[in-house]
Amino acid sequence: NRYEPFAPKELVEFLGKKDIRQVRPGDQALLRASLALIDMADFQAVRESTGEEELFRRINQSLQVMIPIVKEKGGQILSFYQGGMTVFFPGQGTVAVSCMMQILDELKNRGCGVYHGGMDYREIRLEVAGNEERMDFTVGQEEWQEVKEMQKYYATHGLGLIAGSDLIRKMEEEGDRRLNRFLGKAPHWEEKSELYEILPEENQEQFRLCMETAEDFEWGVRAYLQGNFRESRECFAKILRKNRYDKAAQMYFTACDQKL
Repeated sequence: NRYEPFAPKELVEFLGKKDIRQVRPGDQALLRASLALIDMADFQAVRESTGEEELFRRINQSLQVMIPIVKEKGGQILSFYQGGMTVFFPGQGTVAVSCMMQILDELKNRGCGVYHGGMDYREIRLEVAGNEERMDFTVGQEEWQEVKEMQKYYATHGLGLIAGSDLIRKMEEEGDRRLNRFLGKAPHWEEKSELYEILPEENQEQFRLCMETAEDFEWGVRAYLQGNFRESRECFAKILRKNRYDKAAQMYFTACDQKL
């Protein structure tokens, strides 16, 4: 009874319950949702260089930005993760992406440090874990694993928001024509979904340059995946001559050099 005012009513309803008092450990429900993970770049390095007190100050500053935006967009926060959070958006694609893009932009504008995000759209299992004395809403770790892996891999190259192909298809179904670029797959994955970089429209100059070089980028990725590393390198070199701040092009240019 004391906990009821603080319980997330939407999650209770997803389980088919009218009231938090009906919820029991082991209750679960399947639903389609966008999974999103956003976290602080170089979390460990920031902690080592600034100390615990400054780290927590930065995290609290960032959470004050993120939490209101997530709630406004209808997202459900599941956990906090290395300065960021894990969130899911039931049945939503475009809204979820818009929310994450807004968060990344706000964090950057307010000087909260560098953040990155990974997203995908899939069927998830919402569960109630724990025991009668302490229960919590969770989504299975295996359902988060691919999102965590894509975010971790591409964060090392400085990319902002990465999405799986199922989320891109969901956005297209909803009529969202937001510019995105095919990135291939993380090299250590097998039989995983294709990955895309969602381009921020707030930086108009960068957005314009990415649009102008979109065809070269597509050819460069295709050549790389076919093993034509010299041709791929030339494509990305051409892009970088026009836009030296294109981090995805720099990532592939470096990868081609390593292959050659």
